Amino acid sequence: MYDYFKGTLTERAPKYAVVLVGGIGYRLEVPVSTFAKLPEPPAEVTILAHYHEREDGSSLFGFATALERDFFRLLISVHGIGPAKGIEVLSNAPVLDVARPIRDGDVPALRKVKGLGPKLAERLVVELRDKVGPLIEGEAPRPATPEGAAEADARRALVALGFALPEAEKAIARARKSLGRAAGTEELIRGALAAG
Repeated sequence: MYDYFKGTLTERAPKYAVVLVGGIGYRLEVPVSTFAKLPEPPAEVTILAHYHEREDGSSLFGFATALERDFFRLLISVHGIGPAKGIEVLSNAPVLDVARPIRDGDVPALRKVKGLGPKLAERLVVELRDKVGPLIEGEAPRPATPEGAAEADARRALVALGFALPEAEKAIARARKSLGRAAGTEELIRGALAAG
């Protein structure tokens, strides 16, 4: 139904983005990985979309890359994984950190992803093992965000998630020290949440 939204990003938070298109503001639920790639509003953006309809309503999900959206669609095709769990998985680990263990049948590695228990990890391997290979072939890791911008984005994300500013800054400093200079926004947010 919707393939993408091209318009003005008017609001950006770790869990959602609002894009103004033709006078209508569309709110899309996004994973942290997409949030980290979005510019500061107001800005012109194109966000890939997935429309999901349920008995109790419908939702729009937004993604910065085709890889994220395609992997999300694979995830929600698995019994027991709905859109909320799919977004949670993408927010807790980069696509390749989940897709490669699925392809390799590495259940212990999958269980390290927050939100994936043993049964769900095994189900992902059984149902998606043959499907993720073509999806991730040739995918290279995303270059890290410049250090200052990564910290600023991570700080905003943590504050939006309920951290007090001083607490967010300390958590980001600990994450930076632990992860090193190459860590981007997503890694800093995950590191700060894990440490907090």
